[in-house]
Amino acid sequence: MPRFFELLKSSRKKQSNQSAPSSSVTFTEGPIAEGGAESETPAKMPLKKKLTVTDRDLSRCRDIKSMGGTHNVKRYCLPDQVYLISKDIPIWEPHSEETVQNEIFAYKFSKKLNLGLVPETTTAQGNNRKIISRYIRSRPAGIDKFSRPNDKMFLFDYLLNTGDRNNHNNHNVIEGADGNNYAIDNESILGLAVGGNFVTEKDIKQEHIDLFFKDDQTKIKFMLTDWEAFFNKHAPNRASESKIEFLNRIEFVKQQINNN
Repeated sequence: MPRFFELLKSSRKKQSNQSAPSSSVTFTEGPIAEGGAESETPAKMPLKKKLTVTDRDLSRCRDIKSMGGTHNVKRYCLPDQVYLISKDIPIWEPHSEETVQNEIFAYKFSKKLNLGLVPETTTAQGNNRKIISRYIRSRPAGIDKFSRPNDKMFLFDYLLNTGDRNNHNNHNVIEGADGNNYAIDNESILGLAVGGNFVTEKDIKQEHIDLFFKDDQTKIKFMLTDWEAFFNKHAPNRASESKIEFLNRIEFVKQQINNN
């Protein structure tokens, strides 16, 4: 703990000099072998590309695969071997604007804390009803079976008030071929959750705090971020109850950190 508070003090001094984050999304991909499998000898330094995608770009893809679902989910392969997922949120769907916001919010939250839990996510340029995210290859079934209470996703789902993610058939989770677990389909957060798998305060134990904040930099960013401003920026025009609930959960976790 002394080391953490030392870093926290140092970060507060530097915070005013930090530049604003880029609004573009960075998609990182290693080389992909023929047939869709990951290359056994990935590049030492994966390519990083700032990507802006339009409907026209997607229509020109050589490899398009329908993934089904209620939102017309498709997988695309761009000419430079970057694989993406798209899904359409119809304007007539209840809470459609909030649904799109939630997908972006979850990614921005994960990115803010360097969690790497949510694949890069944005909307197609010129079509804010089409969600675009990086495609994650899953690892073979039965390897390192996902358990939400033993993953940093547990506290992530508490903070974002997620109710439809669970261990059953890895619902809304991808066990990545890179060994990491990813939270996908983050539509039902911030009060829109419809499932029955909510994480509550009484479920949070010290091991969940330790797992989530394994990196001191994550803890520092969590403590220093103005989360009300973050919410207002990434989830504007939401019901006040949604924001209050989010901020209360943030405060609860801060208290657990300070009490340790």
